[in-house]
Amino acid sequence: MKLLKTILFCSCLILLKACSNVGHPGEILSLAQSPNGNYFASSDTYGNRFIWDKNFNRIKSIPNPTGAVSSIVFSPDSSFIISSSWNKKVEMWTIEGIKLCDYKAHSDSIWELVIYNNGNYIATASNDKTIRIWNLNGSLVKTFCLEPEYAASLCFGSDSKYIFAGLSNGVIVRYNIVNNKKVLFLNHTKEIKNILYYPKRKKIISNSIDGKINIWDYNGNLLNTINTRSDGIAITEDGMIVSGFEDIILWDLSGNKIKTIKGYETIIKDIIYDRKDNSLISVSYDKNIRIWDIETGKCIKKIGLPWYEKNFRI
Repeated sequence: MKLLKTILFCSCLILLKACSNVGHPGEILSLAQSPNGNYFASSDTYGNRFIWDKNFNRIKSIPNPTGAVSSIVFSPDSSFIISSSWNKKVEMWTIEGIKLCDYKAHSDSIWELVIYNNGNYIATASNDKTIRIWNLNGSLVKTFCLEPEYAASLCFGSDSKYIFAGLSNGVIVRYNIVNNKKVLFLNHTKEIKNILYYPKRKKIISNSIDGKINIWDYNGNLLNTINTRSDGIAITEDGMIVSGFEDIILWDLSGNKIKTIKGYETIIKDIIYDRKDNSLISVSYDKNIRIWDIETGKCIKKIGLPWYEKNFRI
């Protein structure tokens, strides 16, 4: 009987390893598209970093056995990824899975990592209540102390001089990296979940636990508010705001609802816009990735493990 149990256990492990080529066993924390549109990257609470081709066929797995991978981004030339983890480190890996470097960036878990679009800087935000700006070689450029708050979200502005931080108390701060001056964006009342910069109109889009999406100008003036609960937000090439919670909803910059996409079984956690195929890619608390056609509202593809194969560390 003991031998039979051992054989069955080993068989299950082999099956799970095979199935891991399909999707994430842990909760998905981050999803990113490469600048050239040819790759995607995702990470989860079990320390998995998956690289996908443009059709979401998995081409590489880069495990992180020491902690959940909170954020993942691509380099401007799409040749490598940069990730941050709850183990306080930043790591850089090629698409082929070769480690380029790693360094301890904070004294506590890192919640967020973003990269400026020309690759000059990366920024990290941590539970140690600091934001840090880094050169790509890992040298520290600047530290902003946020005590007693922490930054839950970050984005760079139109040039690498400005970093926007969404804080745990609902305040958004625009920091000038050169002269340390800051501008406060005041309207949200609870933690900021996401901040996006829309370069075509020089607008800042934010969403919060308070159930609002706010549209701001670059100097912190509130332009419009959309009263809708959202965990994830994105913005399309032509300026439609996309919110995700129980449904996916598309809005114009004036706050008018354009379209609702239904068909979700669980709450949407995050959403990005695929600028190459003009589609939406969402992740949810069921640990699945879904691709949606914007025009028809249909789910094109679903990537994930069967329910009985999730929650295993692989």
